[in-house]
Amino acid sequence: MLIYYRGKEQLNGYIQTKQIFHGGYIAEIAPNSEEFIEWSAFDWVKTLKGGSETFLIANYGKAKVEFWQSENGQTTTTKRPPVDEFGVKWSKIKREFTKEEHDILLDFEKTVIEGVLISIFKTRSVQRNLFPADFEQQTWHIQEQEAKDYITTGSAGTFISKLADARGISVAEMANKILAKVEEYKLNAGILMGLFQKHRSTVRNFDNLTDLRAWRVANLGWNISNPDVPLDQYIPPLNPLEKYQKNI
Repeated sequence: MLIYYRGKEQLNGYIQTKQIFHGGYIAEIAPNSEEFIEWSAFDWVKTLKGGSETFLIANYGKAKVEFWQSENGQTTTTKRPPVDEFGVKWSKIKREFTKEEHDILLDFEKTVIEGVLISIFKTRSVQRNLFPADFEQQTWHIQEQEAKDYITTGSAGTFISKLADARGISVAEMANKILAKVEEYKLNAGILMGLFQKHRSTVRNFDNLTDLRAWRVANLGWNISNPDVPLDQYIPPLNPLEKYQKNI
């Protein structure tokens, strides 16, 4: 099974990296070995529909299948001179993609772009401190619920009481700080997530390589490993998010 993933490279006997490509890895999982793969370690992963890594990489971004064929019928995707060092003549061949080849390549190029989008928006959220440390984030639901309960009933839960005591402020002030932070998060995270989902849906809905590639160049530039075109030019405002990141 061939996959494309982003994140830390996995190296074990069940998964083999075939190629590093545009910030991700094309890798092959050994037959019947899925249970031995640490799936949660991937930032993002998708099973590819077909094709070899050689076909996918050789034809990425190409309008036609390109390969070199020798006078004795050998073929290769590696560029060859008209006559090699052994005197063998080579010709460059171009042909249209078959329907199957087109669909396999379309799936791969959409997969690569979706991985890039995930990295872009994840990076934006991290750079703008949208998400605090995991241990703090894991308490958000408790903080929000106890703050809402306090505003509604006037009864302070254990967690919010301890937070207020440790901060040296009243429970009422603590509750108001929490709820203000919740709304600030919803505002900024909502915009960021909405932009990501919009562009991901656009990419997923393309049914041909020509339109997909035109979108890629217009929105990500030629070098999608280091895109220089801000999608919708939205960068979360720094000051509100810095304030949001501070301990409440």
